[in-house]
Amino acid sequence: MQRVVCPGSFDPVTNGHLDIIARASGLYDEVVVAVLINVTKHSLFTVDERVEMLREVTARYGNVKIDRFHGLLVDFCANNGISAVIKGLRAVSDFEYEMQMAQMNYRMAKVETMFMTTNPLYSFLRSSLVKEIARYGGDVSGLVPDIVLARLRDRLAEELRPGPPAVKLGLPRTAGRLSARSAKLLTRVHCHAPYTHQSPARRARLRLALARPPGRLRTDPAAHCASPG
Repeated sequence: MQRVVCPGSFDPVTNGHLDIIARASGLYDEVVVAVLINVTKHSLFTVDERVEMLREVTARYGNVKIDRFHGLLVDFCANNGISAVIKGLRAVSDFEYEMQMAQMNYRMAKVETMFMTTNPLYSFLRSSLVKEIARYGGDVSGLVPDIVLARLRDRLAEELRPGPPAVKLGLPRTAGRLSARSAKLLTRVHCHAPYTHQSPARRARLRLALARPPGRLRTDPAAHCASPG
């Protein structure tokens, strides 16, 4: 039984991804679509949401399985009896990077990499571009599956909704948040270093100083500012 893996972040899955997955499913006994868990990267959708969307859009392919992984791809392959990786290439620039990864994977674990050229309809397509266009109100229908399009619109709409009110600490509003003008004023009156370069403790003192009634603002630089050196 020939098992291959199609790895990626799929945030979100696009029609370009789906094209590669569909073509691979016709060539191999089983295709494992592996969603990368990357805790250092901010994603629009959670790993669980991406896995769920992939399962919905690949349900028609009986030999496609959705999984997730973190760490080295070769370790995932070894643990799941996978001997080859499937990668889609959109342009020569993709090949330059993917070739290095393919050679390293083979050196570490003898895992082969099979490259598939992207359908020309999707040669320009990537998840980050879809998100950027959608955020600015552009039409991305036809670039992602309909299920994903609905989820994408809902998620972006959530981002535009106002968040919960800030917690009040009993201080005047200016004590909790400085306007650009106030920050410049404090920098000019008190500091050699800009307000944004001060430590959190120094910033707190500056905010409290600004909150005092007129005539009680302290002007001693040592009380509010880090030394210029």
